[in-house]
Amino acid sequence: MKTAECLGYPTLNGLNMLLLQGEESYRLFTGEMPDLEVMKKVVESFLLNEI
Repeated sequence: MKTAECLGYPTLNGLNMLLLQGEESYRLFTGEMPDLEVMKKVVESFLLNEI
């Protein structure tokens, strides 16, 4: 990833994929759609060691 960034290639950190997979898993398990913004805030807080 760092090499690609240094060479100017676009990179993604995978956060959106993680969120969308979690959203689908939640939907399949509960039959309800989760609030994606809430999920994103929780994941970002976790990654920043705030929770």
